[in-house]
Amino acid sequence: AIVLDVGCGGGNALKMLSRRAKNGKLYGIDYSETSVEVAAKENKEDVASGKMEIFHGSVSELPFPDDMFDTVTTVESYYFWPDLPHDFAEVRRVLKLGGTFVIVAEMYAHEGQSEEQKRIVDVLGMHNNTPKELEQMLTGAGYSNVRIELDEGRGWLCAFAQK
Repeated sequence: AIVLDVGCGGGNALKMLSRRAKNGKLYGIDYSETSVEVAAKENKEDVASGKMEIFHGSVSELPFPDDMFDTVTTVESYYFWPDLPHDFAEVRRVLKLGGTFVIVAEMYAHEGQSEEQKRIVDVLGMHNNTPKELEQMLTGAGYSNVRIELDEGRGWLCAFAQK
């Protein structure tokens, strides 16, 4: 599999993906130059071997050709993307036909969301969508087979969408 992690941060998700994709090729991208440096250090063996490449850049203008990736993931980062409809379409552009976009989030808007989480969302200017809103945006960006799984006890969400 050829996999991209958008908003790769410190590289932990890439490290976990590397253990699962023994023969795959992994890419990471982050808007923060510091995160790119940290992710490269965290995954130095995979970077040195050529199994992994990590780039500085924006989800709004991914520096990859159309139809490149089997899977695109984002873990705890879509909250900060500048323009969700556009950025979801940009991720779809780089996915292969039949490829899957996976969004992992430890927070989503729901009736039981804590006041502290709501305050954090407000202070940081984060996207805090309901599962239905997220599903509608993904469908509107051209994805099919959109499925959203919730861990209601923890307030976690995982969305799967197919090109």
